[in-house]
Amino acid sequence: MHTIRLSAKGQMVIPKNLRDELNVKPGCYLTAHVLDGKLIVEPSAKAPWEELRGMFKGSTMLDDLEREHAEEVAKDSRPR
Repeated sequence: MHTIRLSAKGQMVIPKNLRDELNVKPGCYLTAHVLDGKLIVEPSAKAPWEELRGMFKGSTMLDDLEREHAEEVAKDSRPR
């Protein structure tokens, strides 16, 4: 077990032997979550935004938003 001190900015340094064991290098992404009151930090295969890539593939969301916007513009441009 390792003891890690938290800095005033909330930063911590992962000891070298743990970084080596986890094969994490500078610039690697880590995920963090709390489980049963414990902080779990794990290496992440991808950057957080890459996890979202393709999430809305095949979705009609953009078409729906464009249609909704066109309806609002038409509504606002009507004489009162």
